[in-house]
Amino acid sequence: MFFETERHRIKNFIEGILLAHQKKTPDDPYIRTVMAQIGAIESTPGLLANLE
Repeated sequence: MFFETERHRIKNFIEGILLAHQKKTPDDPYIRTVMAQIGAIESTPGLLANLE
């Protein structure tokens, strides 16, 4: 349950903050890098939740 909760928090962060920035400046290399890194971070708790 812990990992699912953390995955949910990360997803909310992505949807609430990062996607708004990405919509404003889609060609910004910084936001593209952050989105790629956060996507990897989001998948890890999902995988760990499946192992619980």
